[in-house]
Amino acid sequence: MASDARRWRAERVKADEAALVEAQARLQASIAQQADAQRVLDDVTRGVVDLRDLTQSLATRLHESRYALLRQCMASLPDDVLRCIFEATVRDGDPLDAQGLHTPFTLAAACSRWRVVALASPILWSYISFVPKDEHGSVALDAAEARIATLLSRSRAAPLHILVVFWTATGDPETDEYRAFNRIFQTIGSHASRWKTATIYLPEAEDLSPIDFLKGPTPLLQELGVSMGDPGRESFAGPGTAFLPYTPNLRTLDLIETGVGCSPRSDFSALARLRIGPGACTDEELYDYLRRAPVLEELSVRIPISHAPQARIDLPALEFLSVGSESQALITQPTSSLLALPKLTVLFLSCVPDDSMASFLDAVSATVRGLYLHQRLTVEHLAVLHRLKNVEELAFIDTPKKTIDKATLDRLSSSDPPIWPRLTVLRDLAYAEGLDEHILHLLAARNPPLEPEGTASPSTTALPCRLRELNFNGAAPGWLVQEVARALAL
Repeated sequence: MASDARRWRAERVKADEAALVEAQARLQASIAQQADAQRVLDDVTRGVVDLRDLTQSLATRLHESRYALLRQCMASLPDDVLRCIFEATVRDGDPLDAQGLHTPFTLAAACSRWRVVALASPILWSYISFVPKDEHGSVALDAAEARIATLLSRSRAAPLHILVVFWTATGDPETDEYRAFNRIFQTIGSHASRWKTATIYLPEAEDLSPIDFLKGPTPLLQELGVSMGDPGRESFAGPGTAFLPYTPNLRTLDLIETGVGCSPRSDFSALARLRIGPGACTDEELYDYLRRAPVLEELSVRIPISHAPQARIDLPALEFLSVGSESQALITQPTSSLLALPKLTVLFLSCVPDDSMASFLDAVSATVRGLYLHQRLTVEHLAVLHRLKNVEELAFIDTPKKTIDKATLDRLSSSDPPIWPRLTVLRDLAYAEGLDEHILHLLAARNPPLEPEGTASPSTTALPCRLRELNFNGAAPGWLVQEVARALAL
């Protein structure tokens, strides 16, 4: 027994010795492999570092080469081409961008040649914006005053493009802020004879002195927009408050809360777009403006209409009419019968359609192709608006979440004869839960599967036009959007 135990232990020792030798050999081999791998890793790491340095060096050299090439190209450009580039940079910039206000100065400071070209280009300095960022900072106002004076000087006799935004002031003439603003604005206004376009947002004011310069001639003026805080007064009239006495080139006029009257001598013979917002004028003044605008193409009215015009008003070129909720009487009797709109193409309603509009809708039905609504469309509204027989586009503009309901969609789908048989475009439909089935029903009714050629039945001539566009204002289920796209593609 003892000899067996010794023999077993001896064999165990031999086995362990052999295993140890093998393990040591494997360890040495692994250490050697690790060393080899470490050398490879070190080589790769050094390669990465070298490549990074090379990449950075090449990028820097490329940037310098491009910059040098650009400078050579710019240096080789004729002065006329360089001036056109400068003028386009200013013209296409954002007038509300604080950095953009200093673009002419930045260009002029680049180098001596650029300065010569910039100073020789009056148009470059003709875009004048006054949009204070610091409500109570005299430094900001002082800097703006100096900048604007320089722009006016360097623009020489070039037509001016003006943007003034000053909502923050209280309108109290006794405050330092108002005095500073008034001083700057009067500086700009003293050059009103050079204005080509002007957009002005002013605070409430007790008087009209900030815009007195508009009582003088503005022969170059093509676009003017003036919006003031509610002045709390009736619209003025008479020679003492008659504005825009000479504007032979005026094409766009946009007035909100101005409470002023235009001169009886105002020349609106070129006026194409007129937007009258709340507090801008009285209905009688509006009628006077319209009589003097023979080529008016767009009209937007948002003032109360309490009287009909004393005589017929012909607007032979008017194509777009927008009527606010407070101006509904403009398209109801007796006013509507005194408006001649033979070319009206688009009607934009922010008022609630009712039977009082019937005669007006009948009168313009032959020409109106687009109907834009700033409200929800209901079955009751359809009972009135169906009189517009030739509507091709229905759009909801800035409408609250609900633009249409199930009953209205069903009426559009099933009405016989069809309502708006020429309708091909439905834009900015707001999706609401439960409308999907009714929208698809409308598509099925308007866009039935096409019959193979030569098999169309005689009744197909009575079908309404197929919808070619239907989109949503906001989110709609993905599957519904896909189904709409499929139906439109049939």
